[in-house]
Amino acid sequence: MVEPATVAQLHREQRDWVVKYAGYDRGNLAWGGRSLQVGMQRTSDEWARRLDSCLALAWPVVAQRVMPTARIDIAYTKSDQTVAWLRQGATRLRSFMLRDDSAAPSVMIAGTHLTVSSAAMQVSEGTDTVQAPVVFRG
Repeated sequence: MVEPATVAQLHREQRDWVVKYAGYDRGNLAWGGRSLQVGMQRTSDEWARRLDSCLALAWPVVAQRVMPTARIDIAYTKSDQTVAWLRQGATRLRSFMLRDDSAAPSVMIAGTHLTVSSAAMQVSEGTDTVQAPVVFRG
């Protein structure tokens, strides 16, 4: 979490961290990683301002260590029904869950998909991405 006790470390290790909103903030910025800020893509001053603004927010902000992404080639069908390839795309695997609000809550995975993007760091839905369902087999 981005909080007063963690800010010094996040400053020192700027290139190793990303920050993003931990919940929907009613400004539609948390969905799909839209609030993602990548330390290595900011100057030291910009990063410091970003961390200060995170501390001032009314909702939590998470800090996550940067992890190398798997790079893959993936085929997709273009709008004219021809097959094309997105080469060496960055990947993001996501599962969507349904939560039951009963007295004994449970969580069920509703589906998983892989997003492959031509962007270097920010893998989210966009016109430069390919998405594919993931099926797990036991």
